Amino acid sequence: MLRKNGFAFLFLLCVAFLAVSQERNDGILDTVEERPSSSRTRPDIPLRSFTIRNGTGYTVRNVFIRRATDAGWGDNLLTQPLYNGRSIFVRVGDSFDSSSLYCIRMVDIDGDVYAKNDIRIRESSRINMEIYDLDYEKY
Repeated sequence: MLRKNGFAFLFLLCVAFLAVSQERNDGILDTVEERPSSSRTRPDIPLRSFTIRNGTGYTVRNVFIRRATDAGWGDNLLTQPLYNGRSIFVRVGDSFDSSSLYCIRMVDIDGDVYAKNDIRIRESSRINMEIYDLDYEKY
């Protein structure tokens, strides 16, 4: 009986952990959550959101986003690795401005950096980060 209660507790703890969203202080990003790429047509995806898809061919450990005019990258959006072919859905905060330019940066498990700079992100956009976005200036 104790063993079953232990597993039930662990299961509930995992569910609670996955349900918690990450707050962003700058107001641009509200929350980030990972879902299978096939869920992009589900009606429960927030309307004020956009998707970043890992199409690099590698597992990614960090994802950052900032306004193009900002100097720093801020916090990593991921709480767990983002595997190739998977996406994160980013809900936007009140200060998100679809007319502004943004930069996205991904770092894979080998430390390689992928970047898209000065792009417009609209609500419901789908941004694909690919091997072609490898940042050669880093080397």
